[in-house]
Amino acid sequence: MLSAVVIEKTLERARAHPQYSKIPEVVLDGLYRFVEHGTPSGHFLTAVLVNDLFEAICRGDKESLVALPELVTFIHCEVPSICYKTRERVDRWCRWHRSGVTEVDPNEGEVWHGIQGIPQA
Repeated sequence: MLSAVVIEKTLERARAHPQYSKIPEVVLDGLYRFVEHGTPSGHFLTAVLVNDLFEAICRGDKESLVALPELVTFIHCEVPSICYKTRERVDRWCRWHRSGVTEVDPNEGEVWHGIQGIPQA
């Protein structure tokens, strides 16, 4: 499983990195809760995670929309792809956290070990 320390350090780098400085703290906090705990995000961040640009633009506040390119870059470079890109992946990530499974090998890509009801790749 991705450790909380690794995720927190990744977010700390985002907060300190000039390229990501426009990303609102509330968005980074929501992203942390989603990645670490599978906590569903708000409408804007969920739209970004599921790759729905139209919905993200409709849902984002001014500050978040200004930071949208940086947020997308951060997610692409720093967040495990197993938990974003499609609605299905986002939903599976949340279900995985609720299922109580304590280990997943992020190097396995689409293979979800030990999660009932989730197809094997």
